[in-house]
Amino acid sequence: MKRLALSAMAFAATVIMVFSPLAWAGDIEYGKEVFNGSAGCHSCHKTTGQKSVGPGLAGNAKLHTDEWQAKWLGDPQKTWEENDAETQDLKKRTGKSGEAKTAMKKRKNLSDEDLKALIAYLKSL
Repeated sequence: MKRLALSAMAFAATVIMVFSPLAWAGDIEYGKEVFNGSAGCHSCHKTTGQKSVGPGLAGNAKLHTDEWQAKWLGDPQKTWEENDAETQDLKKRTGKSGEAKTAMKKRKNLSDEDLKALIAYLKSL
């Protein structure tokens, strides 16, 4: 009986290890669709380091936690006003420390699934 339980646990661990990267890849692909589609991020941001209307996003996700990114993408102005340490760092890096507002617009049509996938995509840049 013990041997059966251990075998089942080993099988479950193997399944998780094999399929987790596939789920992550799906999030990235869906996140790319969100970036270029419903969220409209591509209209202001490039996926390189090059600035467009907004900053280029390559490597940017490494500067912030997933939680902060979800908060920022969910409501940029509220996050800007809350002015936590990560937001202060963003303001400093972009030279916007004295600004009362952010130019980043709130996207009302993003679900939790959209945000998760978008963050996965941004982390892949």
